[in-house]
Amino acid sequence: MSQFSDDFAASAGAAMLAYQGDSITRITSGGSSSTVTAIVSDENMGGDEAETDSGLVRIRIKSLQVAASQTTAIDDTWTIGGERWACTGMTAAHDGLKVLTVRRTDRVASQSSARRGG
Repeated sequence: MSQFSDDFAASAGAAMLAYQGDSITRITSGGSSSTVTAIVSDENMGGDEAETDSGLVRIRIKSLQVAASQTTAIDDTWTIGGERWACTGMTAAHDGLKVLTVRRTDRVASQSSARRGG
């Protein structure tokens, strides 16, 4: 890409964040936190349920688009809407943004209550 193309892509990403972004919190593995602007998208609308040894769980996945300049690490956690989400993947920066995948697993029912029907 040319320098112009790189600059244009970076400015387009910044404009998208300014228009569509939400404030969320990044928490490093060391425990420090910072507020980050991100475009948050649900990837599996409401989540998928799975049966485990300890009961029924709901697994939800979101994607986060953050500025390419934003420091991120695979062991970060993110607070979105008051809930903690674990980072499970990230892409290299493209068009001024990088995309992270985050996941949250919630227990729906324990094994014993699932057998009783609730």
